[in-house]
Amino acid sequence: MTSFDLLFWLLIIMLAVVAYAIEAGIATRHRTAVLGTMFSVIGAVTYILVIGEDNAFGRGSSSPDLTISAPALPKLPDKLGELADLRVPEALNKKPVVKASEKSIPSGPFADCEGCPSMIAVRPGTFTMGSPETEPGRRNTEGPIGVHIEYPFAVGRYEVTRDQFAAFVEDARYLPGKGCLVKGRFSSAASWQQPGFEQAGNHPVACVTWSDARAYTAWLSKKTKKAYRLLSEAEWEFAARGGTQTIFAYGDNFSASLGNLGRSRDGTIPVGFSTANEFGLHDVHGNVWEILDDCWHEDLGLNSGNGKANVLRANCSQRIIRGGGWDSTPQQARLAARGVIETNAAANTVGFRIARNFE
Repeated sequence: MTSFDLLFWLLIIMLAVVAYAIEAGIATRHRTAVLGTMFSVIGAVTYILVIGEDNAFGRGSSSPDLTISAPALPKLPDKLGELADLRVPEALNKKPVVKASEKSIPSGPFADCEGCPSMIAVRPGTFTMGSPETEPGRRNTEGPIGVHIEYPFAVGRYEVTRDQFAAFVEDARYLPGKGCLVKGRFSSAASWQQPGFEQAGNHPVACVTWSDARAYTAWLSKKTKKAYRLLSEAEWEFAARGGTQTIFAYGDNFSASLGNLGRSRDGTIPVGFSTANEFGLHDVHGNVWEILDDCWHEDLGLNSGNGKANVLRANCSQRIIRGGGWDSTPQQARLAARGVIETNAAANTVGFRIARNFE
């Protein structure tokens, strides 16, 4: 409805009121009041529609202080052909990059296939690697140094078992080398199948070399399409400590129930019989030494401190082993204790544990 329409209908209403007043005899007795009222209404309407239009709320060039300004809209193309020139900003086209540390990782044990090793996820963290000078049994090769691991990884809950290694040998038609150190002496008759003591399938495999362990992780990676590998020395100690800075994963004192050590049995025992550490790992002390991916270096200060295996400025004809074996003393099986074995050598006190990437 326009301004003139509104004025027209108001005048009609006023005429109707005047007509009613005349009919009722009101206009005769109160003529001045009726006419005054009629001209007042007509004047007010005229002011609103004509004189006061520029000052009305929501009109004209000005607006109240409470008005919230909307952002300017982009100018639309004048021609349809110009639509081709409109582009979504490049940053909006890219998918956000999510680091492995930000991804959801399993909160409990998991396995990537039937018969695959049971794994535990380890989150990033910082710790002191090695031992303080006051630790009993300490050697000069034990640092200490600070380590920051900024990525998550998975680690085997147990040492790789004889059954798991046998499945790899059969499926991959792998031929491990023959011969093994038994009681410190080389025996050409010894092997992972005959380590010099009786074993069941759930015992940790022994008498394997660094090359055998690497071949197993390569086979498992191909089988599961996941990146399996050996642990680095820093990863091993970080996972074995389970958040502690004590001599052992369970405190500063060791008891026989916490691991297979000191020739308490003439050989290995089934994996998982020892008490788990705070991360859920078993046999971090004893049963078998665990081969790591690092080349041997006497100075722990040469370690990069980022969790990665050290293969530079080191002797790669030898590899680091950790955790102690079934014939080790508690001092040899401390969390900070470091051992060494020839890269191509095998011993019936040495096996391995595996790791897996999340990237």
